[in-house]
Amino acid sequence: MQEIEEKMTTVHERSLWNRIPGRNAWNAAIILFSGGAIVLTLYCSLLGITTVFMHIYYIPIVLLAYRYRWSGMGGIATLVLAYLAITGLFFQHETMVILTALARSVVFIAIGAIIAALSERILQVQKETEKSRNLKESIIQNANVWLMVLDSGGYVQEWNTGAERISGYTAREVIGRNDIWKKIYPDREYRKAITGIIRDIIEKNRYFENLETTITCRDGSEKVMLWNTRSLFAGEKGEKEVFVAIGTDITAIKRAEEEVRESKKFLEEILNTINVRVFWKDRNLVYMGCNRSFARDAGYDRPEDVIGKDDFQMPWKDLAERYRADDRIVIETGSPRMMYEEPLTTPAGETLSLLTSKVPLSDLKGNTIGVLGVYVDISDLKKAERALKESLNRTEAILKALPDLLFVISSDGIFHEFHCADEGVLVHSPGEYVGKSIWSFGYPKESGDEFIRHVKTAIETGKIQYFSYDLTIRGKKRYFEARIAALNEDRALVIARDITDRVERERMQERFTSELEEQVRHRTESLEAALHEKELLLREIHHRVKNNLQVIISLINLQVRTTEKSGATDILLDTQNRIRAMALVHEKLYQSGDLSRINIASYLRSLISQVSAYYGTKKQKVTLSIACESLSMDINRAIPLGLIINELASNSLKHAFPGDREGTVTIRVERRDDRIECTVSDDGVGLPPGFTIEESGSLGLRLVATLAKQLHGGIERIPTEKGTMFRLVIPGGEE
Repeated sequence: MQEIEEKMTTVHERSLWNRIPGRNAWNAAIILFSGGAIVLTLYCSLLGITTVFMHIYYIPIVLLAYRYRWSGMGGIATLVLAYLAITGLFFQHETMVILTALARSVVFIAIGAIIAALSERILQVQKETEKSRNLKESIIQNANVWLMVLDSGGYVQEWNTGAERISGYTAREVIGRNDIWKKIYPDREYRKAITGIIRDIIEKNRYFENLETTITCRDGSEKVMLWNTRSLFAGEKGEKEVFVAIGTDITAIKRAEEEVRESKKFLEEILNTINVRVFWKDRNLVYMGCNRSFARDAGYDRPEDVIGKDDFQMPWKDLAERYRADDRIVIETGSPRMMYEEPLTTPAGETLSLLTSKVPLSDLKGNTIGVLGVYVDISDLKKAERALKESLNRTEAILKALPDLLFVISSDGIFHEFHCADEGVLVHSPGEYVGKSIWSFGYPKESGDEFIRHVKTAIETGKIQYFSYDLTIRGKKRYFEARIAALNEDRALVIARDITDRVERERMQERFTSELEEQVRHRTESLEAALHEKELLLREIHHRVKNNLQVIISLINLQVRTTEKSGATDILLDTQNRIRAMALVHEKLYQSGDLSRINIASYLRSLISQVSAYYGTKKQKVTLSIACESLSMDINRAIPLGLIINELASNSLKHAFPGDREGTVTIRVERRDDRIECTVSDDGVGLPPGFTIEESGSLGLRLVATLAKQLHGGIERIPTEKGTMFRLVIPGGEE
């Protein structure tokens, strides 16, 4: 490692010297001045001059010491030796000259040493300066944050690799420019707000800390940054102030904070949704929190209202000591108390039954800091238990009161339980049957085998089996009807009822029925003849009513032709359409095989065809659509229903499509449970806002409301985005 450092130092030194301009010229100057000094010394020595030429030696000495530092001392020594040799050669008999030359040589050596030392120090300072600059650049470029240097005009002077990595913009793209802010803050209003905040902070304090902004990166993604800035220095007069800004990408932190908030919210939603009360207290038994269900039990709307209170401030203050004693045991022992019952008093004074569990609440170090409790309101469960007990008692009483035989029998024919309220139908007492087989009491083998076969079928299939059999008891034949239901994989419950009296009654009834059927046959023949005559009469009546209504329609036509007022004509035509709707009912009944009911689907299709034919010349571009389930009604309901649909469809054709407007009028009739729902809708111009049937001045719509009441139903206008829709709901009745 040390060897590597030395090599790096050598390379570093070489790089420093390599920066000195004119390296070859520098060496040439040293050689030139050294040679010149020696030549000048020879020339002056030949002339006997000993002092004038000495100063020329300082130039090569300074150049050698500065250029080569201590390594140049060898060259200086060579130069000094040359000087001493020339002086000794020419002035060997002049002691003063020799001594003076020696003194000058010492001065030359000293000056060279001083210059070499200064040069070495200069080089060391340069190395330290270079290292400092490299360290600064390394810190700036390798910092895991966004680091940049700006002037007061927003121009970027430094832009590190952290800034490049976070923003996606390279230093070459931003250094010397101030348009990067438009890129990372593309929204003009947001950019204006951010730069305003920064400008205000800098002007007042020359720094700002922990400023959060959201930037847009080069790839279009957004990141949340936390900024801190300081003023580096104030420049000379006329020079702009410089600021260093450090930005930390806290997007992941913000995302984590958001996830924590979401997790906390999710936990709160769970706690506030579950039908369990949750609370937690500190070591002083003061509530630190709870869920919404617990807060409601305490008479508060929000869980926050419970925080800071203790049990003495709650509606159950009379039970506070009991609760707190349990809490202390859990906290002091560090052991939970699970699933125990206790009462609770509500704000209304009602006492509930609770099933409570409490566990120690610990911090991350495992120290108990409080108690966490949950409880469930089991008041309804306790009521159910009491109800179950009462039900069992009732069941036992019913079993005693039932006249049927109830017994449990296994697939091998062994009785396991036996109940019978009327022991008169038994040869033995109920207790004697338990533990014995069905064949032990004189039961015929064939019948017993058949009975057990039904028992096995009930066990295997899980379906109730029915079986009838007879027994001779005390010399009298008795008949029984049994229902067999599986209890488990080996046993079945049998309920056997004595049906002897019913069988005897049925046999007697069969004789009476045979005689009665003969009488009914004769009577039916006579009634069918009378009914046929009545049907012919009803058909004639419906036919004549339809013809009479047709005469009225013709009279109205004559009246329309002689009436000049358009308003009166419209009234007559509307009346004519209503009469047609009623006449159509009688026509359908006349054609129907059932004179008491009419097929609504067929009737409405004929009615809509009639309405369409009437308005056809005016509304050729309007389509009438009908969808009707297979329903039937009597005449008293069919006529009002037909009039309502006739009125609503006519209104849509007359008013919903002015001019040549195209559109559709839709009639839908369907059964929904015990009611019939009829809708008439169009996609026309619609009704004015605030329109209601009750306040309408239209005779037709008032007639619609009256007919709806007659059908014991209701009609309403349904809001739609386009056009108009009315919905009529009437009782379904019988089809």
